[in-house]
Amino acid sequence: MNLRIVLALTLGIAGVSSIGASSLSRGQERTGKKAVIVELFTSEGCSSCPPADQVLTRLVSKQPIDGAEVIGLSEHVDYWNHLGWADPFSSPLFTARQARYEKTFGLNGSYTPQMVVDGDAEFVGSDDERAAQEIAKALRHQKAKLDLMVSGVDSATLTLHIHVSGSPATTGVFVAVTEDDLQSHVRRGENSGRSLSHTAVVRELFKVGDIHRGKQASLTVPIKVRPEWMRKHLKLVVFLQGGGQGGIRGASLVRLN
Repeated sequence: MNLRIVLALTLGIAGVSSIGASSLSRGQERTGKKAVIVELFTSEGCSSCPPADQVLTRLVSKQPIDGAEVIGLSEHVDYWNHLGWADPFSSPLFTARQARYEKTFGLNGSYTPQMVVDGDAEFVGSDDERAAQEIAKALRHQKAKLDLMVSGVDSATLTLHIHVSGSPATTGVFVAVTEDDLQSHVRRGENSGRSLSHTAVVRELFKVGDIHRGKQASLTVPIKVRPEWMRKHLKLVVFLQGGGQGGIRGASLVRLN
């Protein structure tokens, strides 16, 4: 992973009030909605994946489920790369994450496109009706409160400040860097000749700490922005997930634009 993480973890209230306002980007207002993480395991080498990519794009852009703030994570696996087209957004990290879900859900193998809602339900990623049903179900779960703030948004290395409270379970704290409005012209493989568009492509995904049930935690995480990323299309997503890659019980995001 091309990212050096320096983590400061303290229990109590986040002390970030001294940061200059001109360098800040804050998490969006929630307006009473619950954040729901929708993961899509996909590949540019898979001919059945583009419809699922479009489903994720609609969920993120249209926000069609009442009471839900859909946060997308498009994770491109690498096991299709040997068929003639190396997906430029693929990573063995996402293949390994999907394999852990295979165990969680008792599946006999991994497949694409696969959608996972809040770590609790999996199904074929192009099934938009099932996606709507599972997102609505996810709203029943108690969620932690996450407050996010970013300083140094114009620098090569920015700082993400996270404050977590009210966690309903002991979980890990994860950070994902996602990028919207990505395009590829596929020259080989099952999608040869097609131009594909992607939303919420995960560029980095890593764990920054743990939080115990009922506790509060404040974390400060430096993140290096790579030159090839379009800053105006980046989001920082934070989510809480149980051990063994179980249910997600809190999430939030902040945009860099």
